[in-house]
Formats: sequence, C-alpha cells, structure tokens
Amino acid sequence: DLRGKDLGVESLAKTSEEFRQGLEPYGVRLDAIVPDDGWQNKQSIWEPNTEIIPNGYRPLADRIEKHGTRLGLWMPLTGVNLDVPWGQTQGYETGSDRHYCMSGPKYNAKMREVLRHHILDWRVCYFKHDFNSFHCAKEGHGHLPEARYGFEANVDAEIGLLQYSRSLRPDIFLN
Repeated sequence: DLRGKDLGVESLAKTSEEFRQGLEPYGVRLDAIVPDDGWQNKQSIWEPNTEIIPNGYRPLADRIEKHGTRLGLWMPLTGVNLDVPWGQTQGYETGSDRHYCMSGPKYNAKMREVLRHHILDWRVCYFKHDFNSFHCAKEGHGHLPEARYGFEANVDAEIGLLQYSRSLRPDIFLN
C-alpha cells in the first residue's frame, strides 16, 4: 500500500522486483502490481499525476512484464477521490460532489476512452473498481430524474463499462 512519490515507476518497479525475488523460492508468481489511490491527477478523468508519473505507466508495464508480472490499477468507475466539482465545470455529469454519474453520456464516453487507453496502451490486466455509488436523481443523465431510475441506469452503465473492458482484453481481472 504505497503512497505519494512511491507510486512512481521506479519505486513500483523496485517493489515488484522485491516481491518477485521473495516469492521465487516458493514457486509463487506475482500476477500484478496495483498502484492504489494517489497515482491520479485529481483534476482529470483518471490521468496520471505527472509529478510522480511523468510518462504514464507504460514504462512500468514494460519493466515488470519481463518477469511475468503485469500492471493493475485502482480506479473506481464513479471517480471517487477525483475532484468531482472540477469535473462538473468540464461538463461531466455527477451524481453528487463525490462521484460521477456513470450513465451520463459525456462521462460514460470519457470513461470508455480512459479504459481503452489504460488497457491497450498501458496494458492494464487488473482493475480494482471499488466505491460503487449508483445514486443519481438528476435530469439529463440518460435516465429519469428520480433516484430509483438513476440507480438502475448506473448499474447498467457499470456493467456496460465492465463488458467494454473485457471486450478490449478478454483475460482482464475485474475486481
């Protein structure tokens, strides 16, 4: 559970190597190394914090794959721990000040773009998608403006995003 600057490529590559060496005598392989909260630029939709990850995570994927480990990412589909009020100013639909509305057309399209980039360019093979909030009672988000309709639409939108991820990489692990 690394934080801050320890989420950079060098630190994560070193941690991955230490785990690999420690597990090797037991015939155990590290499937994925998964940067947790803190890798992201909060005023974005899941772009890297360039102060600690100036060139994205592709260099990390290149290094760890040499030893059979792949890249995973913590990335709640609802945008938890991003600057959601910033996203509102960019036109992304929000369910609250803490999460985006996944069924909102603009946000859903952006998430598909982000997933495509991370899966294909960074070769992410594992996602930890937690903090699933489906609440939204707002108008213009692809559902009727009542909480029950927003909940159902957001469950369907999350399922759609998971299916999209699997279509890009059939062996992806979705947590």
